[in-house]
Formats: sequence, structure tokens, C-alpha cells
Amino acid sequence: TALPTGEDLDFNLRVLRSSARIKMLPRIGYRQYAYPQSLSRNIRLQRSAVKSVMKKHSYAEVGKLFNHFGFSARVASWALCSMAIFRDEYGKAALFLQEAFPAGSDPSEILELEGPLPIQEGWKQAFFAGTLDLLLEGEEAVTFLERAEGIRPTAEGANNLGVAYHRNGESTKAKNQFQLAVSRLEGYRDALINSETSESPGQITTHPIRMQSSRSEYSVV
Repeated sequence: TALPTGEDLDFNLRVLRSSARIKMLPRIGYRQYAYPQSLSRNIRLQRSAVKSVMKKHSYAEVGKLFNHFGFSARVASWALCSMAIFRDEYGKAALFLQEAFPAGSDPSEILELEGPLPIQEGWKQAFFAGTLDLLLEGEEAVTFLERAEGIRPTAEGANNLGVAYHRNGESTKAKNQFQLAVSRLEGYRDALINSETSESPGQITTHPIRMQSSRSEYSVV
């Protein structure tokens, strides 16, 4: 009852923790409408709710669930890395990243072809390493994010690279990156805010933009 939004995520995670299974049904159960003023569209509230919900589950417990359902240790580490970033625990996220992409890993490998992010492990490692470096205010973000862009050009990669360039005092290159990010994804909020903020653009996209359709893109039947 303390959650202003995100209660459905809380319910689903607690159900999964109890080893329940989810089945997708082909028929429509209900129709959901989204409005600009909807609570679920308030990113600040959503991130706060997700952080609160994630903190109900320990990393060890989540790792055991992945193992129980047959996922590899590396796939589990990717999930834990993502979870740690949502919880604003960036040091832990960096440790899980090392486990997800240990030394000697093949950067062209795709661990989950049917998963939520079926792309090269090398891109994922470079994007998360660069993003975490930004969040931890390190000095290697440009190196990692340029590598990510070389593997797979994305809107989120361009945006975060722009933030990294700006921190290095390269404001022109930063602005070009923000414009590039918007050209790759129309209406991309983080890049739009950064491109309009000349003083200190600092909107970092913490996770890869999902490749699956959102509810606003579903077909009306």
C-alpha cells in the first residue's frame, strides 16, 4: 500500500519468488489506457518504486531462482547487474558485470537468442561498463561507450557517450551525440533533455532500451 505505482511489478516478483509459473493467454482479458499524466509515465516515481520493490529480494535469493529454473550463471549475473543498478548499488553492479562477462569471453557471442536482450555480449559489457563508470564518476566511460558504439550503434549508447564527452570538456562532440541519439529514437527523453541543457547535461540512460513493443505500441484489436 506504500507504493504509489509499480504494485503490479511487486506482485509479479513476489509470485515468481514463490516458484510460480506465468502463462500467456491469446485472448484479451482487459484493455488498458495510458495517458500523459498516468502515474506509470512518471519516470521519477517509477524508478523510486522499482528500487523499493527490488530491495525486497536479496541477490543470493534471486541467483538461486535463476539456477533453479535452468539459467546459466552468466545469465543470472546479467540479471543481478541490472537489478543492482535499479537499486543504485553501482559497486555491486560492477562486480556482477565481471561475472557476467569474465576475462576471455567471446564478445560476439549471444547468450540468450530468445531472451529480452538478444545482442552481442561485447556490446552489453561495453555499454554497462561505460554507464557504470559514468554513475561512479570514473574516467573510462568514453573508452567503453565508444567501443559499444563500434559494436552496435544505439540511441542509448550515443546519449551516454555524449554525457561522457561533456564531462571530458568536449561539448561540441557531446551535443552531436545527443542529436544523433534523438535521430535514432524519436522522442528519446534523456537525449532531448541533454541536448537542451548546455550547462551540465547529465541524463544517463541506465539500461538498454528494450527491443520489445511497449503497451503504447500494441495493435488495437
